[in-house]
Amino acid sequence: MKLSQHIDKVMLAVSSEEVQKNCLRLKTTITSVRWLALQGCSFRGHNESSKSLNRGNFLELLDAFGRLNKEVGDVLSSAARNNTYTSPEVQKEVLNIMANRVRQRIQSEIGDASFCILVDEAQDESKREQMALILRFVNSNVSDILVHYNLPAQNMRGQGLQLTLVSAVKDVRDIWDFFSHLDNVVNMMTSSPKRLCELQITQRREIEHLLEIGERNPGRGANQIGNLQRAGATRWSSHYDSVKSLIDMYGATCKVLEHLSEHSSNTSSQAEVGGIYKNITSFEFVFVLHFMRRILAITDILWQTLQKKTQDILTAMRFVYSTKIVIQALREDGWEEFLQEVTSFCSKHDVYIPDFDSSYRVGRSRGREYPTVEHHYHFDVFNKAIDFLLMELNTRFNETSVELLSLSTALDPKNSFESFNIDDICKLAEKFYRQDFTKQDIYSLRIELQHYQSDVISESRFQVSTLSNLCQELVASRRSENYVMLTRLIYLVLTLPVSTATIERAFSAMKHVKTTIRNKMEDGFLADCMTIYIEREFAMNIDVDSIIDEYYAYNQHLNMILGDVEEIITIVEIDNETYEEIVQVLHRMESVIVLCICSYVEIQEHEMKPNCVVGQSENVARMRRLMIDKGSLLRGFDW
Repeated sequence: MKLSQHIDKVMLAVSSEEVQKNCLRLKTTITSVRWLALQGCSFRGHNESSKSLNRGNFLELLDAFGRLNKEVGDVLSSAARNNTYTSPEVQKEVLNIMANRVRQRIQSEIGDASFCILVDEAQDESKREQMALILRFVNSNVSDILVHYNLPAQNMRGQGLQLTLVSAVKDVRDIWDFFSHLDNVVNMMTSSPKRLCELQITQRREIEHLLEIGERNPGRGANQIGNLQRAGATRWSSHYDSVKSLIDMYGATCKVLEHLSEHSSNTSSQAEVGGIYKNITSFEFVFVLHFMRRILAITDILWQTLQKKTQDILTAMRFVYSTKIVIQALREDGWEEFLQEVTSFCSKHDVYIPDFDSSYRVGRSRGREYPTVEHHYHFDVFNKAIDFLLMELNTRFNETSVELLSLSTALDPKNSFESFNIDDICKLAEKFYRQDFTKQDIYSLRIELQHYQSDVISESRFQVSTLSNLCQELVASRRSENYVMLTRLIYLVLTLPVSTATIERAFSAMKHVKTTIRNKMEDGFLADCMTIYIEREFAMNIDVDSIIDEYYAYNQHLNMILGDVEEIITIVEIDNETYEEIVQVLHRMESVIVLCICSYVEIQEHEMKPNCVVGQSENVARMRRLMIDKGSLLRGFDW
């Protein structure tokens, strides 16, 4: 048998220099993949051939590295086509390793601490439903994910309290119709650069006229030319911004729509614009427009508070109470003043004001008694929408939730611990955290609180405004080691979820990652990209060399460097004069690469001179023993 046919070419012996080149190629790939994932950029290009002028972000970034560093450029250009470490499969595997590192970091940071989970869904760019899972904890299909990341379900605490106030008021038909018309107005005006330019020119002229007649106050930054804002599904304040922008540009918007309805190029466009103009200039639209501005302005302070990353339950609870009080006051005493505001706006912009004592008729039903126009807008729209809002708040914060949050205020350090109450704190632990506190723990908690009252409350460094700040001071001063039960209770209270603002931020990030040109991303690839993009602080600190080690240790599809291997070579030569056999045994260290294919591994021996006979069986057996000693690397392979 010829020497070259003894063993198939699957394991290749390479020099240490080649190993270093492979590591540099992979390191460049890892750096490029991480940078693109952190920036939310696409990886591949439409045409990645060598003749393409734009091969995609990944390959173009590699070329940029090569031009900046001659060593990198030489290594990348000299690589064999099957050994470049630049294929899409390698990119995804490297990204998956980094994403798993981030997930493991989060799991290790949580440790044995209690946590709560918030879940929400939203559509991505390809109209697929995506679920976001957010873990809330104190720093120091769902069950499958918890088990996969070794997060025990019994450590979950809390209750989801998503405040879907906009969705609640949309249960009123007039308000649902209003948001539908609002979307049509914004789409019509912003979908064409020509219309948008005409809108801004019209607004500029209107502002100049108002300044001349003294209805606007001059000042730096007081009379800016704006744009109509689109209401987003994942941004809480976007509805408020959209309503405010239309009120500010209402006159200019009506003028542009009126002009388009009369001078559009074809009949269908005229009819479409005419319908939008008819809706926006109706009293019903103007009424709901101002009503939503009033409601969203009242709730905006609460929304802004709930969207803070460091929000705690006690601060949010105060704004929930104040929001309910202000909304209730608007329902009971705000109708007359609000109606005057709407009619004044209609008179200013020539919007028809109906007779409030006449009948409000919808449809062609006969033999029924119709309410008056004022009754419809006052009770069927104004009061009904407010009732839906209050019902939503009361449902989210029911009696059990209110009691939980009320007892939690006893821990609030605000105003020199004015709400501190030992009985309420013990009741909180005993009633709502029975799994975390035994009877003996409750007894120890009461004793700790007595010491806490005379020790901590009187010290100036603990005069802070929020419970989270108090927790930080307890840890920094090492008081948490003395007040073990109290610290445990504070941790549990801090994990209570108040809002899904963090989830909404995750969906907002998804819009940057999964865009129109990347709408066919696989779910696993999307999850890895989102993990790196959101948890960028963890991803940026991952050591590149450790990724290389993990890549070579667990990858079973591409080459895996095993390092230096001792090779024993037996050489038998024949003396030309005496015809005696001369046996030589050589020992040398070689760096080898193992190629894993299916379920077997074969070894190609080094080429030897034709007049040499290599001890094949001994060499192959040595290599096999080496592979088995490597443990899990080649576990399950058939020799």
